[in-house]
Amino acid sequence: MKELPGCMNIRIASRTNQRIIMLNTGINNSGFTVCRDCGAAFPEMIPMC
Repeated sequence: MKELPGCMNIRIASRTNQRIIMLNTGINNSGFTVCRDCGAAFPEMIPMC
């Protein structure tokens, strides 16, 4: 695995002949809120301004 420059919590890897699915359900499986204006995503626990 390699680190993604500028993203300390993201790792990347290349696999041949394999599908990799990653799912992030948020803190305590609470999901995310996505801003309709800019597309930014926030954990559901954090209120958007």
